[in-house]
Amino acid sequence: MAGSRGCGNSLWSGSERVRIGERLKATLAGVLELELLRCKHQEMVDTALEDRATANAEERRPEEASGAPESADSEAERGSATSRRQQVRQF
Repeated sequence: MAGSRGCGNSLWSGSERVRIGERLKATLAGVLELELLRCKHQEMVDTALEDRATANAEERRPEEASGAPESADSEAERGSATSRRQQVRQF
């Protein structure tokens, strides 16, 4: 009787193999979509940070002409923007 053991509903039977393959393809599609969204979001964040830096630089030009020193707050903002950009690029 040892030879008559059937595999029944094995993971590698035809129908299960097809189902597992479909699930793997769907999972891969989901992961790729998430990666695409992550890249788009990263571009949006980088653009927003660059626009903010450009706007801050344009606002500072009149201050530099008058000789007013930069505030510690604006230096902290630039530092935090840079650190956020570095954190995003690590992922």
